[in-house]
Amino acid sequence: MLFSGASEEAIGEMLAPWGQGAGRAEMLVQAALASGDAALLERVVPAWRWRILLAILDCLYFDWDPRFQPYLDYGLACHADDPLALPVAVRTALAEGQLYAGERPAALALLSTMGDAGGGDGDALRAFAHLQEGGWPAAQAGFEAALKRLRTESRQRTGLMPPSLAPCYPLSLLAQRTPAHLEQARKFCQAEAGTRSPVPTERWGLWCHVLAVHKGDARLDEAAFELAPDVPPLAQFWRVLLRAWLGDVKQASGRRQPAAARAEAIAALHARLQGCGLHWFAQQLDAARALETDEPVPQTFFAGQRQESWRLALEALQALAGEARAPDGASASRLLWALTIDADGAVGTIEPLEQQRGPRGWNKPRPVPLARLAEDDPQCARPRRWTASCPPAAARTPRPCARSPCCAKARSACA
Repeated sequence: MLFSGASEEAIGEMLAPWGQGAGRAEMLVQAALASGDAALLERVVPAWRWRILLAILDCLYFDWDPRFQPYLDYGLACHADDPLALPVAVRTALAEGQLYAGERPAALALLSTMGDAGGGDGDALRAFAHLQEGGWPAAQAGFEAALKRLRTESRQRTGLMPPSLAPCYPLSLLAQRTPAHLEQARKFCQAEAGTRSPVPTERWGLWCHVLAVHKGDARLDEAAFELAPDVPPLAQFWRVLLRAWLGDVKQASGRRQPAAARAEAIAALHARLQGCGLHWFAQQLDAARALETDEPVPQTFFAGQRQESWRLALEALQALAGEARAPDGASASRLLWALTIDADGAVGTIEPLEQQRGPRGWNKPRPVPLARLAEDDPQCARPRRWTASCPPAAARTPRPCARSPCCAKARSACA
């Protein structure tokens, strides 16, 4: 009946038992696949034709099943014939598919035909286009504007972007690698997970686990990165990319997947992406594999710019320190943080040293107990300003912390 030219009302009555949710969408997808030919959608009345196409494209972008790829080609052909005949939601989904296929100019041209009608979904795709070019700050700003708009449009707080696209916002933050950006990514992923301690093997739990390992708050769980057959392809993809972003990790628990089995799983995933025509994802997979084998990677790969461990530790200290200025008349002293680096470049110890400035300049640094730092100001014991003098040491001028609303806010945030 679905492909027999039945009226919109007749099809609606037939599908009424399935309601408006995922059950009906799944039934439409299965019916289309059973027909065996995307061109048969021409037999369906337009209202239901586009609903079927949207349901199939959602499956293509989430399941990465090559059987759905001809429907993307069908939709693009329909758009080429008569763009205005397609609803905005369908055109947005087609632009999403073109971006996933690596056809950025064509996708942006399609989005431009909609103007502002694409709403927050269109804004998110434009942000994704910035990300594909390695414009991390522009992508971050675009995603944040899109999320704000989507919250207004949907009156929801989480789950606003499609599963394939949503991780690209924290990806734009991880690419910038500053402690502030990583903390922002952690908060977003925890909010999407609905808990502060998600399971590492789950979707957003993997992101939270990677950020915790990077910060030194957790040991790497090898099970979270296993490319097992029962793990969905999209989840496998992010396991590969996030493991490449982490780099070498000394502290790990669990059994690591054998290299041969992992390579076979990545090759199968790559072939699946090529079969779906989702070439941008395949290119990211290639870059991750190249990074793991110390081969050159494109500048647009988010994990391509790694930093030395001492610099990451210094940036973390700077994030804790804040940027407050010294009041007039502050004591002429400063605090140095001495870092020891082992042969592998990992941070060994961090020791505070204090210097006093006399008539002849700064004297010899002397060790200072951490307990004394807390005694200087028990309510705001953290150092307030840092300057990198030379690796692996940093210096700052300690100052008494004024009891200001700004400091009170900082203390409450750190509590």
